[in-house]
Amino acid sequence: MGELILHIGTTNTGTTALQEFFFHNRQKLAQHGVCFPEFSKQPGSSTRKNGVFVDRLCHDLVRGTDPHQRVHDLDNNLKKLAKALSSSNRVLLSDEDISYHAGFLLNAGCSPELYWKTLAKALSDTSAKDITVVAYLRRQDDWASSQWREGVKSGWREESLSTFCDQNSIRYAMDYAGIIEDAKAAFGSGAKFVVRRYDRNTFKGGSIFRDFCTAANIPWDDGYQIPETEANPSISYDVAEALRLFKEAAPPFTPLRGAVLRPLALNLSLQNPDAPGIVPFDERTTRNFMEPFLEGNRRIADEHRGGQPLFSEEYGGRTAWVPNENRIAEYRDAFEEAIRLYEPPSETTGIIRSLARKVPESVKRPLRAAREVLLGR
Repeated sequence: MGELILHIGTTNTGTTALQEFFFHNRQKLAQHGVCFPEFSKQPGSSTRKNGVFVDRLCHDLVRGTDPHQRVHDLDNNLKKLAKALSSSNRVLLSDEDISYHAGFLLNAGCSPELYWKTLAKALSDTSAKDITVVAYLRRQDDWASSQWREGVKSGWREESLSTFCDQNSIRYAMDYAGIIEDAKAAFGSGAKFVVRRYDRNTFKGGSIFRDFCTAANIPWDDGYQIPETEANPSISYDVAEALRLFKEAAPPFTPLRGAVLRPLALNLSLQNPDAPGIVPFDERTTRNFMEPFLEGNRRIADEHRGGQPLFSEEYGGRTAWVPNENRIAEYRDAFEEAIRLYEPPSETTGIIRSLARKVPESVKRPLRAAREVLLGR
């Protein structure tokens, strides 16, 4: 049986770009003895995240979901993985939600440790010869702000940044030492763990793609196709705040509204991006925010980085985000106008009609640009 390389994220550490890289270089990777298999698509997820079925299967098993009520093909995909391992030297699975969703079981009264044990058992049933777990970690304050903005952009977050950070599942997602230690306990001493810092300044060759290949011991090939654009661009802090306030006042966030608002949010962010190096919190708040994670970060540094610091523990000298209330109000106007213009009358609620106001000139251009995207022009 072959070796399983399990890329568990974490989220917001270039995982979408990496998955695009893996997908478009399947033939090249195969030439180097690495199989990146495709599995049946899971609802709401990209086929590039070829490990998502394992995460969903584990959640079903932990929660005791009736096998007949599971998402179709979860168990069949596990059989396909076993077949790939039997015919390949190495098999690569990637899904950032493996590290992220374990903490969500806390909301259901389940144990994240049980999730990792269930995951290890499911993968051991495929008879993988060896398992190498690869994880990228981003400093917790930076990760939290990026994850919050991603959630607002994608439509599944509408709480404030501070409320988001206080949730049990999010606190677990930021407890990197807890995640790694839970996973190591579940997989046992036979599994190898490779922990990398998500920092563009430290990537091998200045590229996360080359860095991952180094981490997973995959030969680098100058013939690899490199994604040309950012796979999952972020929105600015002010745009995120405006969008989440808009959604809070005018739910629900339907797929149609998402298709209307996401391109507009990205265009607004491109027009008025955050200043370089902007951070979510001031120095004192950052220091307090990071305090619960320092001991765990140091444990990871000692065990996986030869004592080299995992992250900088300097928090000063940076510019903190201060919400621009006028700009946020303009952005909300733009979102309201977009819904008024593009949503079918049968779905347009009275509250949207009543909120629609004149859109300032400063946001008309990105509004028109978003319209062109929606119309396919």
